Amino acid sequence: MKRFFSFFLAISLFFVAVPLAYGESAGPVEPYEFMATSGPKTGTITLTWKDTGGNVNYYNLLYGTSEDKLTNGVIRIKRLPDQPNTFTVSLLSPGQTYFFQLIAVQNGGAIVESGPVGARAASTNLSNTTVSYFSQSNNYEMPYLFSLSYGNIPGTIKVNWFSNDSANEYDVVYGTLPETYQYGVLNLPFRQNLANSFTIGALTPGTTYYVALVAKKDGALVLWSSPLAITAQ
Repeated sequence: MKRFFSFFLAISLFFVAVPLAYGESAGPVEPYEFMATSGPKTGTITLTWKDTGGNVNYYNLLYGTSEDKLTNGVIRIKRLPDQPNTFTVSLLSPGQTYFFQLIAVQNGGAIVESGPVGARAASTNLSNTTVSYFSQSNNYEMPYLFSLSYGNIPGTIKVNWFSNDSANEYDVVYGTLPETYQYGVLNLPFRQNLANSFTIGALTPGTTYYVALVAKKDGALVLWSSPLAITAQ
């Protein structure tokens, strides 16, 4: 099997999951709240876990098509200390279920295992992706008249903006921390030179989210806005 791995610097729990068969667990499981989700692209599965600090040096990952035959692996995955970690495995067979085990290697060689967890490799590209970016706050009027409002049902937020000819692609990134965006959606549908809106769902009522708009022109970054904060209802 060809194996190719891409490394992302953030966590996303808002993927569209592919259902598992009875008895399979996508997680999260302890330790590290290790879990697997389908996507974001065809033939990929993303693994996420929380680094809890301590004396972990790096992580190893084992995986395969059955829990007792984890025949593939990735070694020495760099850790992001005291924060969410993620790793995406690519070139998997779309629709095939894979099982994963995380191995934390501590200083001195001791190991701590988590898993296995299972997920099915995505059959189509999923619209959500993980994005991590450092943000700064500003109080000026937002470019593109970027604003937030509440959706029509609980746990939703509307992202509002006015498009113009300076950009032909828009993304939205958001998360629960003011300096790290844990989730994102790429290539938002929009109408040029008109007011637009996009609804983010599956949010936790009472939780404050920080949202930024990303504008691009022919793939080149035009604007990464300062974040706006809103508490989901």
